Order: sequence, then structure tokens, then C-alpha cells
Amino acid sequence: MELLKIDDAYDRWELITAVWVEMLVYLAHDSGASFHAKHLSMGGEFVTHVRMLLIILGLQCLTELKK
Repeated sequence: MELLKIDDAYDRWELITAVWVEMLVYLAHDSGASFHAKHLSMGGEFVTHVRMLLIILGLQCLTELKK
């Protein structure tokens, strides 16, 4: 219900996207290798691509993202 208290639509979408990105990064980082291997063997998985991007960018640890 807090989301409905935000009057500006732009600010609402900023909050929504921030939450979704945080959940996606957390899932990509927290999932083990077996999760990623299983989903890649079935044709690919967006979360695995995000995981690879985090590794390439050198952001392997979530504590680095919180800074």
C-alpha cells in the first residue's frame, strides 16, 4: 500500500524497477551452479545471463552492490 501513497507516476516506476532489479541480482548471485546449469541445458535462462554479467563486471559479491 505504500506504493499507492507515491503521487508521481515516475517515482512509483523508479521504486518498482529498483525492487525488481534488486530481486533479479540477488537471485542471479544466490543461485548455485547446478541451478544455472540445469536452466542453460533447457535453452537458456535470463538469470544466468545476469549472473555472467555480474561476473564479467567483477560484481561477484552482493556486498559490493550495497556500497
